[in-house]
Amino acid sequence: MLWAAVSLTLAATAGDVRAAALRTYIHGMTEEIAREEVGAQGVPQLLALLREPGFPRRDNVVAFLAFLGGPESAPALVAAVEEGAFAVGSPAEARARLLVPDALEVMARRGVVSAAAALEHFETTPSPEAPEGTGDPSSSAHAHAMGFANHVKLGVAAMNLDECDALMTEASVLLGFGGDTAADTACCAAMRRTGSGGTFGSMTDGLEIVDNEGELTRVLSVTTGRAKVVQLIRWCGEPAINVIGCANLADDSFVVVRLGNAAEEGLLWMHEYGHNLGLPHVSYDDANFMHPYLGGGGVRPNQCERFHAPPSGTHASLTRIGACPDDGDDWASPLDNCPVAANPDQSDTDGDRLGDACDPCVEDAGNDGDADGACAAADNCPATANSSQADFDADGFGDACEQGAILADSDLSGLVDGVDLARLGRAFSATTGDGRYDRRVDLDRDGQIDGADLATLASQFAKSSF
Repeated sequence: MLWAAVSLTLAATAGDVRAAALRTYIHGMTEEIAREEVGAQGVPQLLALLREPGFPRRDNVVAFLAFLGGPESAPALVAAVEEGAFAVGSPAEARARLLVPDALEVMARRGVVSAAAALEHFETTPSPEAPEGTGDPSSSAHAHAMGFANHVKLGVAAMNLDECDALMTEASVLLGFGGDTAADTACCAAMRRTGSGGTFGSMTDGLEIVDNEGELTRVLSVTTGRAKVVQLIRWCGEPAINVIGCANLADDSFVVVRLGNAAEEGLLWMHEYGHNLGLPHVSYDDANFMHPYLGGGGVRPNQCERFHAPPSGTHASLTRIGACPDDGDDWASPLDNCPVAANPDQSDTDGDRLGDACDPCVEDAGNDGDADGACAAADNCPATANSSQADFDADGFGDACEQGAILADSDLSGLVDGVDLARLGRAFSATTGDGRYDRRVDLDRDGQIDGADLATLASQFAKSSF
């Protein structure tokens, strides 16, 4: 009889915990509510609900564990996020993912040592294997392509292509510059716009203002572009005022409002994209791009790693854009104007986008104005980029600067005249006869002396000789 009574008590406790976790707590979870509704004896049941995929209110489970969980709860919370256990597309599941670092912080403040350690790992602080100042952990550089869509009601406030490109450039600089703090990493990753932008919604659907979790879900579910631009956000896991961005962890969509300039918007988009890559807030480092307050652009090595190997659920579109050499300065290779030699100041005297530390033309008085690597004093076409310095007629003027009339002057006399006409005539006869080839008079460079070359020469002869 005693065994039966104990079993009934345990069963009732499990049922009570489930019922408590299914309730909606309008003003949030407190320690008083957690102890009154569940108590420490309910932690095993809470952990079971955390592992139960179909349970609809795991956000409450995470909130309860914040005030009740012990050393066994922190690893379970981290594993739930890192293993992608929370379903994509459910507002409650989205809140549960976002609440995990908050719960770990509360547990750490309660003295749960495993929570403090889990939070350090979960928020991507440098480990002993990745100390402060460590460079990018990847040997390759990657570019992330991202599209966007404006709600149709934004009108003149809508994001346009030039503005999007500008903020992508700013985001790339934030990623690629590693000099913000001693812990910052020059991450070999860049952000790029893909597509020409899109729109979503209608003039009457009200989704230009996100007021509740249902509307947030509808906006995040739009498949046109990863970034959804709206007028106002009043809900991001809970009611709030003046939210500027919201995203799910390990997801493929985020929502933002417009800000005043490209630098702020670049940081905002990178922050929300970081959530999509599975990165939580880093509340202890206000110089980090994942800090809850928009400010710094610092990136830690473990965060950078997510830009090279995103979780599968993010549907990130990335392309390898080259190697990721570390030359010892604060600039990652996608930004570095001299990736093979340290040049922290990125000095570029001649403005050819090639850093002075790598530019053989930096001492040339004329410089390299067309940025083709050939110094102006020796460049056979100084106003037009022609890195090959090809000079078909060997007249000292690069092919990129010459037109058919100059090429037709095969004897370099300065005049297209009878000598050139005779030379082409002989070459044409030889080509049609025994197959010999004179490249000087192959005016269209098609590998043969033919009627097209005769026509070109005849036209230039008429203009030059008479």
